[in-house]
Amino acid sequence: MMVENPQEAAASRIRLIVNPHAGRHKQKLWLQDIRASLHKYRVAYEVCWTNYPGHGRELAADAIANGIEFVGVVGGDGSVNEVATAFAEASATPHHTRLIIVPAGSGNGLARALGIPLSPRKAIELVNSAYTRWIDAGMANGRYFFSNAGVGFDALIARRFAGHTLRGIITYSWLTLAAFQKYKAKKYTLCIDGTCYQERAFLIAAANSNQFGYAFKIAPHALPDDGWLEVCIIGPLNWASLAKLAVQALRGNFGSGDTRVKFYRAKQLSIQRKKPIKWMQVDGEPVDIRQNGRVEISLLPRVVPVMVPTPVQTVPPHF
Repeated sequence: MMVENPQEAAASRIRLIVNPHAGRHKQKLWLQDIRASLHKYRVAYEVCWTNYPGHGRELAADAIANGIEFVGVVGGDGSVNEVATAFAEASATPHHTRLIIVPAGSGNGLARALGIPLSPRKAIELVNSAYTRWIDAGMANGRYFFSNAGVGFDALIARRFAGHTLRGIITYSWLTLAAFQKYKAKKYTLCIDGTCYQERAFLIAAANSNQFGYAFKIAPHALPDDGWLEVCIIGPLNWASLAKLAVQALRGNFGSGDTRVKFYRAKQLSIQRKKPIKWMQVDGEPVDIRQNGRVEISLLPRVVPVMVPTPVQTVPPHF
């Protein structure tokens, strides 16, 4: 573990876990702002850099086990997923560590859904917030997610986006448009809380929050702490319907008046096809599922305590 401030590590109130690949061009400035804010409020801190996939989860788990008051994750949705996973895994054991999300990625879906400032300086100042929001965690084939998980077109784009050197909305949009003209909707069997459906779908997403990154909302009624997933099923699309739904996603009224879009509330969901499903996406990251060929999704209520800027009407879980 690389600790930037070893002289303060023993007394640190916050461990900052930083993805060195997130926001490379602005990272130096962001870290200067974060440090300045923490020094201003006289908050002892340490900075730990992630070195490999899963390292953020390990660093967060260590901080929780050692009673550090706050864990701050500086990165995008993938980094947030790793760190929040450590909280979900520790939820059965009483602890007092809280999560601070410092958005430094391209989409920042969960941060947007929770109303967390996109300014890293303002986000880190949530160390002074009096408000904790206990959010749910979804689980897809044994992997935690906190924004959404799904199959179909979004899983394809997640694979292509993950392998691209350029990030951001322009690259994401370009990949989407390039793949759309060749992609065909597929027939799925869905079982939602014991009731099964046959659907020909462009994509199927199970959402724990209303944000899918870049301010797109395709599950506008999803809440991260209500004990439910919102399942969004999008049927076959043409170019005109794609454009219409994209505008609706930005406006927050996705699927309104459109028979191609269906919503269900669920606590458990299974998705399969006659041919095995090869890939799913979990919080925007591609996951190879060719070994079992289907997706099993469930929900764990209120397992991650996140610092937020405004009060919400939620009650912490009883350990």
